[in-house]
Amino acid sequence: MTFKEVLQALIHQHNEDESTFGAGFFLDSATSIELETLRDKVQEQFNVTLPDEYLEILKLTNGFSLNGLSLYGSVQKQEPYFLDGVIDANKAFWDEETLREYFAFSEESTTRLVFSVVQDKYLVVDRVTWDTIEEFDTFGDALSFQIDDCCILSV
Repeated sequence: MTFKEVLQALIHQHNEDESTFGAGFFLDSATSIELETLRDKVQEQFNVTLPDEYLEILKLTNGFSLNGLSLYGSVQKQEPYFLDGVIDANKAFWDEETLREYFAFSEESTTRLVFSVVQDKYLVVDRVTWDTIEEFDTFGDALSFQIDDCCILSV
């Protein structure tokens, strides 16, 4: 799937969940001020530039959790379900010096989607060992792989 197809599939799944269960998995979208603040904090604290595709998702839904895949939002959420914020998650990872090579965007039961600051690539890594499973030039391609590989969407 292309990134655009991933977005369309997420919207479709959210709408289907809303219709079936009375609630979807999307959260309120991030505001432009929240996105600007997030972009600045991530650059300052981690020296990482957030990809436009990630920011595009946050404009749609400020993170989400779907079938075990959690895409971190701009801030930690407690309601309607717990979801890590991207800064908080990465601060916890960066407490371990060997993980400072990575900036994480999402996780599911077996994988994480990260940016390798050393390789300048997006990686899907094993959630426990952080060994590389696949590498990509774009965030969108990495997210598409993670969603496909882990069978997250029913479409």
